[in-house]
Amino acid sequence: MNITILGWVLAASLWGFLPTGIFAQSTSDKLNQMGIEARFHGNYPLAMQYFKMSAEKGNAKAQSNLGYGYLSGLGIQQDPDQAFRWFQKSADQGDAEGAYGKGFCYENGLGVASDTDKARENYQRASQLGYKGAGTALKRLEDIPVAVSSPSGAPSGPSVTGDQTAPDTTPSKASKTPGKKGKKKR
Repeated sequence: MNITILGWVLAASLWGFLPTGIFAQSTSDKLNQMGIEARFHGNYPLAMQYFKMSAEKGNAKAQSNLGYGYLSGLGIQQDPDQAFRWFQKSADQGDAEGAYGKGFCYENGLGVASDTDKARENYQRASQLGYKGAGTALKRLEDIPVAVSSPSGAPSGPSVTGDQTAPDTTPSKASKTPGKKGKKKR
């Protein structure tokens, strides 16, 4: 098998044997693209391997893709803590999908304590960065009041993190619809 010098350089850059620099970004982009292609073809475990390699090299898109993998459990063990971690890394680099994923985690308490205000902040950032789905998420949060801090820093006003259990809607004997009879036993 005849392998050229260029082939060796490409192989070395793909597996991280060359110092960071011109090859580092293109390598992480290529690994992320390979992950996208594997996911497209339904090979989720392989996709997650590529996303992880790229994410560890600092690729914000791959970090976001890896976050969604950990959130969904497709191709990798579901782990909301890891999902939040990767979304945070992605969002910190200015990635719109990472900011949206981070907001989703805050909204739903996945890998982090539920915090509607932080969810709203991240959705707003995602929207500013061009993520179209962030507007829908912001509308979903419109009816939830924004926490107002007192001068001491403690929230004042109604708490959105208190006990929000749904009322019992189990039908009682008294609430059965009149005129309807149960099935007869034979």
